[in-house]
Amino acid sequence: MTFDFRISEEFTEPLRTGVDMMIRVGRLPPSQMPARKIASLRRVAIASPSYLAQRGRPETPTDLARHACIIRTSAQDARAWTFYARDGTTHRVPVKGMFEADNAHVTTHAVLAGMGIAVIPFYHVHEAVEAGLAEVVLDDFTLAPILAYAVWPSGSRTPSRVRRFVDVLARRLKKEVVV
Repeated sequence: MTFDFRISEEFTEPLRTGVDMMIRVGRLPPSQMPARKIASLRRVAIASPSYLAQRGRPETPTDLARHACIIRTSAQDARAWTFYARDGTTHRVPVKGMFEADNAHVTTHAVLAGMGIAVIPFYHVHEAVEAGLAEVVLDDFTLAPILAYAVWPSGSRTPSRVRRFVDVLARRLKKEVVV
């Protein structure tokens, strides 16, 4: 088996790119392609220690109105973040800021540079959090997880190597990525 690793925020049908299978993180667009959910990824609100020292730590989602939020335009909830309290109440808050990006890596670097607060999948930022370069904020609240899918072309029979790889990937992600 060979791997062709490409990162893109845009969804492309596997058949158009000539690959046997793709990993899609986020909502699947309407399609006839077979897909299998392989992970449910935790999302967190994060900020750098320097930003928090300058602007303070939000205690509730409504506090975000007084903060610079970094907007990841490719996210399904880019301009209104929904937090869930432990008692089950929902807090949907509109967010705004001076910086927008369509890429999670760029958004993460903007957070680390002290530009504001962003919502990011934890797997993108766990090393920065562990190193003290970023802090999870609003950790008394949760955000809906983002789902990851294996997607493959429809029509022809799925090669057994693809089915086996998806099975292995789903088991590994269940153990290692969902944090």
